[in-house]
Amino acid sequence: MSDVRSRIIACAVILTLLEPVHSQDKARVVAKLGEQAITDRDVDFQLGRVASENGQPLKELPPAVMQSAIHLLAQQRQALQTLRARKLALGREDVERWLDENGQPKNGEKSAAAEMIREQSSEAGITESNLRDHWAFRLSWQRFLQQQLTESNVAKHFENQLKRFNGTRFRVSIVDIAATAGKSDRRDKLAETLTAMRSRLMSGDLSFKDLAAELQKSEPLQGEANKIRVREDLWARGTGDLEPTIVSALMKMEPQTYSEPIHTPTGVHLVKLLEVEAGSRELSEVRDEVRAHMLLHLLDHLARQSESQLPLKAVE
Repeated sequence: MSDVRSRIIACAVILTLLEPVHSQDKARVVAKLGEQAITDRDVDFQLGRVASENGQPLKELPPAVMQSAIHLLAQQRQALQTLRARKLALGREDVERWLDENGQPKNGEKSAAAEMIREQSSEAGITESNLRDHWAFRLSWQRFLQQQLTESNVAKHFENQLKRFNGTRFRVSIVDIAATAGKSDRRDKLAETLTAMRSRLMSGDLSFKDLAAELQKSEPLQGEANKIRVREDLWARGTGDLEPTIVSALMKMEPQTYSEPIHTPTGVHLVKLLEVEAGSRELSEVRDEVRAHMLLHLLDHLARQSESQLPLKAVE
């Protein structure tokens, strides 16, 4: 998949391939998508991680990379479901025809698509069904993007989210609490805790300076200080510095106000917007950034339409 988030994750993965920690002997379930299991093997395949020929296992992924990859994989499968419902996805015969025409020869010989899928799924330790869905999504997604990434749509996206792209800067204070991707009781408890802290911050009963210490006293975070991060008086741009979901919340806020709890693949967050510095960049200066964000925006749009049928659920 050629979206910016997968490229970012892939770059992070390069740093994780040196120490052998992650065993390849048995797949481990790391999340559920509806009733489907997402395993660490699925994530490894998604990120292009391959065990060495001498059998040396892979290094465990950093938690933030792992959770981002799980969320991305879930979004791809949800988006494929939407594309199928809208009759925009390639069918099994189309996928196999493409693989027959474009598959890479192995040992100098080219296998039929069904055989290629059988061999590749076995080598990767994933199901044939998941591998077929991987190819169906990639090919259908590329065709969908050809229809959507027009110059007209790029210009509309720039205008609709001007503060994200025109160089606007936000001065913020943020508390981040790490959590696994997907719905879970723990996420609900963390959101409830941040809602209570928000009320205290708004009333003046609590300051950001003391927020981390107060969070450590709360029931879901006792003994987990390493999962709490507080960043005060931070200047951030609309792209590149913060999770896109956090920026989306900031664009709707007024200075000196607090957000509701914000969920991202890697955690739950509370933001105070301190100040906004207007930008003046034109579309011609940031076209690549706009197109890159459109990939995430379109994927999210498709995924949300099937989220109720295929909810991502954390495995705690």
